[in-house]
Amino acid sequence: MSEKRIYGVMPAPIVPFKEDGEVDERKLREYITWLVDKGVHTLFPLGSFGGGPLMNVEERKRCAEIIAEAVNGRIPIICHIGAQNTRDSVELAKHAEKIGMDAVASVPPPYYKHVPETIKAYYKELIDAVSVPVYAYNFPGAVGYGIAPDLLAELAEIGLAGIKDSSLDLVYLTRAMYAVKKSDFIWVNGTAPLMFPAIMMGAVACVAGTANSFPEFTISLWDAIQAKEYKKAAELQKKITQLVGLQAMTIPIVGVHEMLRLRGLDFGYPRPPLRPFTDAQRAKLKEGLVELGLL
Repeated sequence: MSEKRIYGVMPAPIVPFKEDGEVDERKLREYITWLVDKGVHTLFPLGSFGGGPLMNVEERKRCAEIIAEAVNGRIPIICHIGAQNTRDSVELAKHAEKIGMDAVASVPPPYYKHVPETIKAYYKELIDAVSVPVYAYNFPGAVGYGIAPDLLAELAEIGLAGIKDSSLDLVYLTRAMYAVKKSDFIWVNGTAPLMFPAIMMGAVACVAGTANSFPEFTISLWDAIQAKEYKKAAELQKKITQLVGLQAMTIPIVGVHEMLRLRGLDFGYPRPPLRPFTDAQRAKLKEGLVELGLL
């Protein structure tokens, strides 16, 4: 089991594609190196921002290999391995462990609204398949349903190591924290607009899409919280929430690509059916970033 500490600002890095839709391996390696050099604390690749649902199993494996090589053990990686079916998820989990990922995470199987017994059996197979920690990824907005607090408590008892919560719901997080009795359970906030309150409640990290394009700005909020500079943290949180709004002008992944390009960084294209911003959208984005003092 990995002994690396999971904490801090955790980008969910995009995967750069070429104009023809193929993975741009060189730019992926350069992008991951850029993020690590900027001082992020942990990575959460190949989930929602990472385009996992846009790729097949072999592409996801190859991207995981490139990411692991680029990081080279410098910071921990929780690799998202969730898929539509258990077989693919287990295959991806075993591969992630083989190449040295520190932990794996998975949404519950999406599309179908599975019953608690099915969800529990799914995570049990993942936990039994690998020796690295297994995290749940609670994202009801994308999956179609969430992981109820009482079910999360049961999953913790069978070996689940932690959760990335992207429910956007602090009431859910509070109830889940009350339900789970496992003392070493790891709580990871999954949305930048709630980073400050979630950390104050006991989350140890934040998977922040804003850290994909502005890692140093997002780290400044983490640093303010750790220094107990709460007035400063509140102001930074407001700005990061505005940044999230700009990023989500169309699809957040596309917003990250556009922000990076406005910073003068070329890390490829989003994969179709995702489309780049129009000129009008790009101009509005630039105006917003200038107003926030980020350009």
